[in-house]
Amino acid sequence: MAKSQHEITVEIAGKIASSFGSAMGTVNKQMATLGKFAGGAAKITARGMAMAGAAIAGVTAASVSVGKAFESQMSTVGSIAGTVANEDLPAIVNAANEMGLAFEEGANATETSMNILEAKAKQMGASTQFSATEAGQAMEYMAMAGWKGADMVRGIDGIMNLAAASGEDLASTSDIVTDALTAFGMTASESGRFADVLAAASSNANTNVSMLGESFKYVAPLAGTLGY
Repeated sequence: MAKSQHEITVEIAGKIASSFGSAMGTVNKQMATLGKFAGGAAKITARGMAMAGAAIAGVTAASVSVGKAFESQMSTVGSIAGTVANEDLPAIVNAANEMGLAFEEGANATETSMNILEAKAKQMGASTQFSATEAGQAMEYMAMAGWKGADMVRGIDGIMNLAAASGEDLASTSDIVTDALTAFGMTASESGRFADVLAAASSNANTNVSMLGESFKYVAPLAGTLGY
């Protein structure tokens, strides 16, 4: 028996509803799967963020530690160097300007001088294999030898180059050079030439900077007295 238009309409509507329901069921399953994946991804992301946060915290802590070490070292340099007289300030300022150092002017000659020394130490830390703190350690020996700020700024390049070329410790190299210059009766302005001589001697003879430093303890005072 032929179906009426009403019956046909109801049947088509039922099939459409059934198909729609089936389609929605598939979509719901896919959304649930996606939700699980998103949840896992969220967990992974959270774990990754936690690890990244820990790494950043570690780097920050290390940076703070390095910063404190540098500040402490330069404070030691400043305490040994002492107060800088106003008449000594132009010399270190001129040396800084010659080398293109960017520095802040302090409230007085001593503060400005220390700002310049810090800028020089940071420059050496950025341009050599040694850190800024190690450059500060070299300056400590210079200050102990009575070098003024301008002498340190101009003399540290030669000493650091000598330490790098010889493979010696920077602080001990600075100690050797400053002590030997004093014993020979030489001035801080001659540190570059003196460092070059030591580098040439150590590379062309069966000796090194450390051994030369030991020999200078006995030979340098006598040689300086005789004018050699």
